[in-house]
Amino acid sequence: DLLQHLRNLYPGAAIDEGTGEVQLSLARATFVDSIGLRMVIQASRDAAEHDRPFRLVEVADQPRRLLELVGVSD
Repeated sequence: DLLQHLRNLYPGAAIDEGTGEVQLSLARATFVDSIGLRMVIQASRDAAEHDRPFRLVEVADQPRRLLELVGVSD
């Protein structure tokens, strides 16, 4: 199932039962490097492959700035 797949790859992943939206929490990520950025992009692609909306939640300042810079944030 999609949720189990995402949780195996991305421990901060959840699916909103009301909307079906895939949410990836970055609450514990105070820094994101190229590997973390790749993970976020791949999680977004995995959600899209299953026709699910994707959203990052609980993003700290440093990761948020990087994700905005590369056009991955909301």
